[in-house]
Amino acid sequence: MDTLIDIAELADDLRRVTVEVTDADELLGSGLLWPPGHVVTNAHVVRRPEVTLRLSDGRCLRARVRARDADADLALVGARGSRPTCTSPQATRAVRWPTPAGESSA
Repeated sequence: MDTLIDIAELADDLRRVTVEVTDADELLGSGLLWPPGHVVTNAHVVRRPEVTLRLSDGRCLRARVRARDADADLALVGARGSRPTCTSPQATRAVRWPTPAGESSA
């Protein structure tokens, strides 16, 4: 049975869990909010112990690298507190996590 995917809805869901990783207004890369309060990104993106995370609604949070594996090129970054360091007039929306869909062969 084929499962139809609403690409626009999937893109919106992904946009809301994707963050920019910056340092001194320089874009270093991106990451995904997962688990709550944390961001998974590439280790080569976070070479310093602290970075800024820019959320999809425009808010910025200071974050600290919690774990880094250069061999696997993965890092876990934790947001420090919940106070944004910059704001945006955009409203925050609840995130509905995207679920994978595909074909099943029967």
